[in-house]
Amino acid sequence: MFALQLTAIALLCLSALLFFGPQIVAYGPRAIPSLARRRDVRFVATTFASLIVLALIAPSFSTALYTGGSTIYAMAAELTSMNFGVV
Repeated sequence: MFALQLTAIALLCLSALLFFGPQIVAYGPRAIPSLARRRDVRFVATTFASLIVLALIAPSFSTALYTGGSTIYAMAAELTSMNFGVV
């Protein structure tokens, strides 16, 4: 699981580098304020940041949901209608 996390984070960092890198390489540090003002760049940057946080935190969610004790599990039986079944 750790190898998959590292692979996901490496690919996300590579895609961010390929998205932001050419402008920064072409225009230097002067491009950063102009990039920060653009809405599409801010959207992509926050999406990359949230995906990296999700890649770091998501594996710990499974241990929080399934403890193995005498608990009731509520799982979505169908994702489209969100019908829940108790196991």
